[in-house]
Amino acid sequence: MKQQTRSAQPKTATTKKRGATTVKPAPKRVPSYRLHKGTGQGFVELAGQRRYCGKYGTPESVAKYNQLVQDWLASDRRLPPEPEARAAITITELILAFEAYARDYYRQDDGEPSTEYLHYRTVCRIVRERFGNVLAREFGPTMLKALRQSMIDRGWTRASINRQISRVRSVLKWGVSEGLVPYEVHAALTTVGGLRKGRCAASEGKNVSPVTEAAVNATLDHMTPVLADSRLAQTLVFQCD
Repeated sequence: MKQQTRSAQPKTATTKKRGATTVKPAPKRVPSYRLHKGTGQGFVELAGQRRYCGKYGTPESVAKYNQLVQDWLASDRRLPPEPEARAAITITELILAFEAYARDYYRQDDGEPSTEYLHYRTVCRIVRERFGNVLAREFGPTMLKALRQSMIDRGWTRASINRQISRVRSVLKWGVSEGLVPYEVHAALTTVGGLRKGRCAASEGKNVSPVTEAAVNATLDHMTPVLADSRLAQTLVFQCD
């Protein structure tokens, strides 16, 4: 005999009234109040979008969470427009959150920080010095250009400046992906083009000339046998070419 099966039914709550039973759907779970460790902010995810509530655990943050949930429920679980809710963090808070991510992402196989991570640390320090208290949503092309000019004033080469400015944009792009920064911020920063050779005050750096064979041979006596043999082997290969 085949065993009868029943399809799963949603949980229900029942209430009894004089001779009658009323069946009501059980209430759906309300999204919880959570901590974003990178920035120390409280947040809630509604309709697949993250909304930040300010410093985690404070009365203001909890009140903001309660208000967001109430508005969400009142809108039939649709997220009401609230453009000012995003990017309520400063550039410093954004950078601290990014560095926590980058520390794990940009590392070598042995766990040590990679060169790329160190480059990010350098440029992030400069950004914090100049614009640390600025709201992330207010960081625009004019500030990016001012940052670039400060690198020119430091004597950095054009190629190095272009790479570092690209890293700054990447930090803001990461912020967009985390729901910390409005998309429009990163989109605006992409309008700032790179420095072009002969069209800016940044230096091109010095061309490094090849080391003479006499200078290389003078170092052979100071090399270990393995390095010296390697150098002689390279010389033979170059001569054959």
